[in-house]
Amino acid sequence: MKYINKIIAPLCIFLVLCTACGESFFEKNPVGYISEESFWTKESDVKAWMAGTYGGIQTVMSATYTMWGEGRSDNFYPTIYDNADSWQLNGLTSNISQTDWSDLYVVINRCNIAIAKIPAMDIAEPNKSYYVGQFYAIRALMYFYAIRVWGDVPLITTTWDGDRATLYHERTPVSEIKTQIESDVQAAFDKLDLNISVIIPDATFGCYYFNKATAMALKMSVNMWFKEYSQAVEASDYIINTKKYSLVTTPANWKNIFLNPVASTETMLTLNWDLGNVNNGYGARLCSTDKNPTFGVSREVFTLMLRDKNDIRLWGVVDTLSIYNDANKLPLIPESIVIPGMVNGSQVNPRGTKLVKFCPYTVVTNATGTTLTFDVPSQSKCIYKLPLIRYADVMLMRAEALNKLGRGQEALDIVNQIRKRCGNNVTADISYYNEERGLGDNSRERCILEERQVEFYGEGLRWFDLLRADDTDSTPFFYYYMDSHIKPLQNIRGMAIDGFGDARRKLFPIYFQVFVNNPLLEGHQNPPYSE
Repeated sequence: MKYINKIIAPLCIFLVLCTACGESFFEKNPVGYISEESFWTKESDVKAWMAGTYGGIQTVMSATYTMWGEGRSDNFYPTIYDNADSWQLNGLTSNISQTDWSDLYVVINRCNIAIAKIPAMDIAEPNKSYYVGQFYAIRALMYFYAIRVWGDVPLITTTWDGDRATLYHERTPVSEIKTQIESDVQAAFDKLDLNISVIIPDATFGCYYFNKATAMALKMSVNMWFKEYSQAVEASDYIINTKKYSLVTTPANWKNIFLNPVASTETMLTLNWDLGNVNNGYGARLCSTDKNPTFGVSREVFTLMLRDKNDIRLWGVVDTLSIYNDANKLPLIPESIVIPGMVNGSQVNPRGTKLVKFCPYTVVTNATGTTLTFDVPSQSKCIYKLPLIRYADVMLMRAEALNKLGRGQEALDIVNQIRKRCGNNVTADISYYNEERGLGDNSRERCILEERQVEFYGEGLRWFDLLRADDTDSTPFFYYYMDSHIKPLQNIRGMAIDGFGDARRKLFPIYFQVFVNNPLLEGHQNPPYSE
């Protein structure tokens, strides 16, 4: 029986405590409300709290893994379901539920309580430090998501003492949140080890928890977001030198990253989804048998996938058979992906609406040829284990940083390693990619960004990649890609063809209910959105 099920009894107590605490953002009870006589007395209480906190990340990511990090990007075309046009055509409003940060702050609050309580408990070392390190790392991760989505957000690092004067919080500048994230990541790194199996009964479950290397990988992501390239390379040096992770060597092993992450050398931190087969919102939007999909693959990313049709990041990720059938069984080309919208009074739907990256497959060979059949689950069985940090992410961020530092050949060497393990034999040669930066085809920076686009398709990173890469050395990567993507969608809809438009909309709106719950935030919506 798996660890998550072994602690179900204390976890039930944890959930009761959370309910008693009125655990919603800015509707808090003081930390003393949780009786220390009934909780925070033994190590099993901490295990239950940790499981509940990781369960809170499940709640956050179920709704937002795709929508925060990819739903607005050039990776997808919108279907007619789930208000997809609003996401793809820059039409977000403050009444869209995925703009609510409440669940994220629930996780932060759980971290704050644990960080306050665990140090005083009678738990042997190193276990005590390992537990506290988990909560510092999780809190840093939640705040890192927050600043990338909304910019300035309230900074809350302490438990509430019952004083109504401290109940509400204003938005804190990103620069101060960054300092807190860096402090939390350093605390996590100091307290964790590469092997934290002593706090989890099943040592094979290590990829579902933070360790020293994954804390460093989070630091590296923060470095890259703030364009601290030398620090990012140093962070990657540490991770590489641990020799704990390595790139897989075959396409089959690449697929296994998503099917069986505990057995993969590339898996660093994955969100486990095995608590009673909890409904996973990711699958509901992108790959289930009984839910209308929100998105289909875009022509832009499909074109990149077609560079080498032996690449598993094409045939093992996108349902190419359905695209082939929908395209009149003609050989796959970029134009096999149609731009969706109304054409001559008829609705043209996107193709490739099943993202099968997390689905196992069987090979079927008959007289007509060989095809793949993917095992796509129903929505209630979507327990896809979502990567939060992968070794390939570390390596491609390293490539990006190396290129910024004038080490272009090393950067392309990494790109080629990433491709080769997936069956892609198209070599990125520096004689062609002879410009460090820029929008031209021979730009190394563009080459790396597009490699990331293919590698992490469906993993909630593309939107953040575009934001991170934009406005570096006056190279408008964000508008280059997003305008090229949005303008054809606007054209087929008869809209004004102005592309992405207002740069302020790179940030998300803040959910309207947040302003009801917290009067200090009234009048402080992200412009140009309304409250």
